[in-house]
Amino acid sequence: MSDSMPAYGLWTLVAINSAIFVIFSGFWLLAAAWNVLYAAQRSENLAVTGPYARIRHPQYAAFILIMTGFVLQWPTLPTLLMFPVLVVMYFRLARVLTTSRHLGRARGAMRGAE
Repeated sequence: MSDSMPAYGLWTLVAINSAIFVIFSGFWLLAAAWNVLYAAQRSENLAVTGPYARIRHPQYAAFILIMTGFVLQWPTLPTLLMFPVLVVMYFRLARVLTTSRHLGRARGAMRGAE
């Protein structure tokens, strides 16, 4: 039995580094979206700048990126089973929050506060 570190192949190093990149990208997107959303809420406006200019729900996208990185980094049975469930739930929640009725109420409330 050898006491030396195991020799990882190139594929393992690429997978680990890719997972770390995806996780940090998700945290970066989450932080960027949070700052924009916080500023918009304080000024009683809709968030339409930063990540919100390109993605309707950047926080949900960030959560999915973070979960994807964790699944790539540590694919256990619970994470592999829960990942698709959480992704479907985030998509369903995003669809509910983007109905025209909900957005119309939010825009109307913002206009009424002016």
